[in-house]
Amino acid sequence: MEFTYFVQNYIFNPLAMKSSKFYRPRDGSASEQYSFNGGKNTYHTWSGGYCFPDYPSGQLWTTSADLAKFSRVMLNHGRLSSSPTRCLYSAKTGTQVFKKTAPGKGDGDSAMGWFVGKPYYPGGAGHDGSEGGVTTELFLHLDSPRIAIGWLANGELSYKEGKQMTQKMMAVAKSMGSGPAPPNDSCIKIWKGRNESCQDSEIFKFKKDKSCAWVASSLGRITKFCNKKVKDKLIKEWCPLACTNCLVE
Repeated sequence: MEFTYFVQNYIFNPLAMKSSKFYRPRDGSASEQYSFNGGKNTYHTWSGGYCFPDYPSGQLWTTSADLAKFSRVMLNHGRLSSSPTRCLYSAKTGTQVFKKTAPGKGDGDSAMGWFVGKPYYPGGAGHDGSEGGVTTELFLHLDSPRIAIGWLANGELSYKEGKQMTQKMMAVAKSMGSGPAPPNDSCIKIWKGRNESCQDSEIFKFKKDKSCAWVASSLGRITKFCNKKVKDKLIKEWCPLACTNCLVE
């Protein structure tokens, strides 16, 4: 499935992350990015903002409010606060993502998309980021108290400055108390994966040589072609996997 389509439909939409998108906002809400010029009291502006189209998340924009929604569901092992009986994924998956998969050598251990434990995230997991005019941090404290802190800066902070920011925010968050323990009862998963019997047609072709794989190669093609008919049958019926027709709520 096309990556941005999956993220939009199975993360952003269920969590009401309405300010998160894979393009620079056009309503004037996007911040400009700045870098200080050495020790001088001057700065450089990065035209166009953060944009790395060759990275999976390289054009992803979000806000602190949306990041908080994402953090809450991660702390709750996938459970949606808006609907306690529904979840993004099972509690088993919710714990699995934080288990070490690649032990590090002094630079932190890796889990599924997260750095876990010491030296950067004692008692939890997290991920930071920095580029020209951008510095970010997200820290999920998985031990008691169960809390999350995060911040987004439209400027390049030094390692020392970022560490101080994180430590102070974590201290304040801990003083506010712990969030509830994640529920361990069953829930209705929004994304159930696909049925193994759900396969795209190997013989389907349209416009001479266009196949299901061609349709699946971009979100634009999925949007444009999946609801079109070919030989009295919708393309999404010929290509259920390519058109994400195998995924059900």
